Amino acid sequence: MKFLKVFFVFLLFQTLVLGQNMPELVGFSDGQASYLFLSRPIPANQGVVLWKKQSGGQWQKALNVIIRPIDDPYQMQKMLGSDFDILAKTMQNPDPSRILTKLKSDPVYSLMLCFKLPKLSMLLGRLIVDSRVMKNKTISYKVAFVNASGEALRETLAVKVKIRKPSVAEVKDLKINVSNRMADIHFSYPKFNWKKPDWVVGFRLYRSEDGSKYQRVGEDFIYRLDTPEISLQDGLLDYGKTYWYKITTVSYFGYESNGSTPVKYYVKDIEAPSIVQNIKAEFTGNGIMVSWDISSESDVIGYDIYRGITSDKVKEKLNKALIPVLQPFFLDSSGTEGEKYFYGIIAVDKAGNRSELSARPFAIWTDNTPPKAPASVNAKYAKGKIEIRWQPVKNEKLRGYYIYRGMDKERLVQITPKPVGLKYAFYADSGNGDKKFQYGKAYWVAVKAVDMSWNLSDYAYTQIILPDTIPPLPSSGVMVDVRKNGDVYFNWNPSPSSDVVQYTIQLYEEGVKEAVITKNTGIDTLNDVFPMLTKGKTYILLIYSIDRAGNKSIPPLKKEIDVRDYVPPSHPRNVFVEKTEKGYQLSWNKVYDFDFAGYRIYRSSSPMGTYKPALEKVIQKEEYILPADSPKGYYQVRALDSSGNESKKNEVVYIGK
Repeated sequence: MKFLKVFFVFLLFQTLVLGQNMPELVGFSDGQASYLFLSRPIPANQGVVLWKKQSGGQWQKALNVIIRPIDDPYQMQKMLGSDFDILAKTMQNPDPSRILTKLKSDPVYSLMLCFKLPKLSMLLGRLIVDSRVMKNKTISYKVAFVNASGEALRETLAVKVKIRKPSVAEVKDLKINVSNRMADIHFSYPKFNWKKPDWVVGFRLYRSEDGSKYQRVGEDFIYRLDTPEISLQDGLLDYGKTYWYKITTVSYFGYESNGSTPVKYYVKDIEAPSIVQNIKAEFTGNGIMVSWDISSESDVIGYDIYRGITSDKVKEKLNKALIPVLQPFFLDSSGTEGEKYFYGIIAVDKAGNRSELSARPFAIWTDNTPPKAPASVNAKYAKGKIEIRWQPVKNEKLRGYYIYRGMDKERLVQITPKPVGLKYAFYADSGNGDKKFQYGKAYWVAVKAVDMSWNLSDYAYTQIILPDTIPPLPSSGVMVDVRKNGDVYFNWNPSPSSDVVQYTIQLYEEGVKEAVITKNTGIDTLNDVFPMLTKGKTYILLIYSIDRAGNKSIPPLKKEIDVRDYVPPSHPRNVFVEKTEKGYQLSWNKVYDFDFAGYRIYRSSSPMGTYKPALEKVIQKEEYILPADSPKGYYQVRALDSSGNESKKNEVVYIGK
């Protein structure tokens, strides 16, 4: 199943829109329990208590616990089980700590993944299940937010939930269109309506080949976006087969409907068979034997053979009935001696589709005694070509020689369409187009003599090993993690080249020619660490891929690393001001931090206003005397670290005249 290229970005946008439109608390029921969902993440250091009220009754706690989001990322990973792999793949990050941080801080990702993984939403405290309910009763629910000490902060608006099995509207307008063995599937479904018990959050596509046994197409379900029109694809389908499709609806808490009315579609075979390969024509004494490779396509039922006296007019059909598919040969016994004939083959499938005419080899109805093979063949590699020389065949009237090449001695490919080398017994093989050769591999090279009747001699062989001079590809990417103490952890992707045997890592300080660090790792080690680099400096990381021939990737994978941290130090506590003869003496408690750099004093005209530096210099001690004529206002003392981060939540003191 394939989605549009913009699907993921569109999904994030639509999920954000849904999150903005959703009420804070949404309630549903499947007839067995109530499901209460918080549309936004629970704030840090807070929890929730679920309250409920029967009709005419009093509010009471539905559950005797305070529900708090999980804060241990590795416990989250363990409890999610196999769902963690889906979570990591969706967020493109295998680190549980980073995943949990993003889920708590990013409402778009969080809401999208809660729809996808109900178990995750329960761990985040956003899905609460009340199973102590009675069918057909209506229950009111609300959620109270509490702080770390369990003290109530605020409550959501109440929602009512009817305890009954939900009524689900199936997809009714499923449309299928097949082109080039790909099924384009379209259907519509009403937009989300969070003001009603509208609990369908996605769909699944099912396919059947007999109309009764259905299998799911794709592992994931299709999100129900804020648009009524949904399109997807399925393939590759088999020609000549009938398929049935249906769409099921999927609830947030896993309920899946029986599905829409199936839509039946027959995939008509309109694809011609592939061209028949390896056509050969040879005079045998009783006629010209034409042979070819059996078609690899399962629906081919036979062949037609055509003949002509020129290669552009091979139109005379020789067979009356189709040649059986497993009989890839035909003896032409109706020719004239001395005539040259060209032959072509067309494959026919059971739907009547016909391939294009094959290559058209020729044979002469004449002498069938082959010439002698060349006595010897030599090959060497120079300037990007294989230079082939051989001993000319004597006492034979020849058209020239065919040259062959391949890695398997038993399966050589003819690389000269016409006889060559009659005058100089030499041929320069420049390889196959842009691909040239596979360097570092052994090739068999062979020469056959071709006489005037197009008879071929036996092979004359030689073998050559091509030197590997092609550098490998560099690694496709590197991830860098700069720690607070200056340690730099990094890991990189393996090189796409299959012959890489090691990686060379070099670290340069910006502006310095000599490498600070140089080391080698094997192909099984794709991570390393540079301990305690100097903060505030920029380094250049180079990773070279080295192949078994010693070639080094040019250019290497390059990454610029700025060594700094983004965590501010703690703020100075117990800030006091005392008026003295020398001025206003500020004092505060000492701040302890790994890379503490000093203090800076700020001033504002109002306690909640914008604070600007009261003096430019950085103070090292825990006290400072401001001049007696200092402007009145509100002052703060902020701690500063070596990466330029300043403390937050700073205390304020007032200095007046």
